[in-house]
Amino acid sequence: MSGNRRAAVVHIPSARHSTTRKKAVGLTEEERQLLLAELAEITAELDELQARTRQITARVHGAESTCPARESGAA
Repeated sequence: MSGNRRAAVVHIPSARHSTTRKKAVGLTEEERQLLLAELAEITAELDELQARTRQITARVHGAESTCPARESGAA
């Protein structure tokens, strides 16, 4: 994961916000490729976070199953 590293912000003029059939209109091929690369990086980071979450969940559930049950009532 990239941690605190921040990608450079690229501004795309607001005139290019129109969409047709969910496809961006008015983007240059370079801008489209840049957006796809950013999306790929974000998706990879999300996948890594989900994998880490699954590992932590497995550890927590594994620890619960190995702990003896607590006795209820006064000692």
